[in-house]
Amino acid sequence: MAERIKERATKLDVIFQKLLQEAIRDGRLSEDEDRILSSAKKAMVNYKSFVDEALKDGVVTIKEHSRLLELQNELLRTVENEAALDNVISEDEKLLIETLKKMLKDF
Repeated sequence: MAERIKERATKLDVIFQKLLQEAIRDGRLSEDEDRILSSAKKAMVNYKSFVDEALKDGVVTIKEHSRLLELQNELLRTVENEAALDNVISEDEKLLIETLKKMLKDF
């Protein structure tokens, strides 16, 4: 399980790159998209930090695995909350949310 957890942490970089590609697909990065990406990156860094901590002893406990699942869900909630801050979720923001949902499903 430890190797799978480590692999997931590495996939976060791919997910972030995909989100960035989606955000600039229209040729510009809006302030809202930038804020969403920054928040997503922070949540991903938190996830990776916890993975590093969990793997220090070479074993991922059930409690640690549960926390990783919580952090994964927190990533999605963070992006959704950032998109909703101005009470308007643009089509670009919806695309970022849907991209993240799809990629986390395959995560």
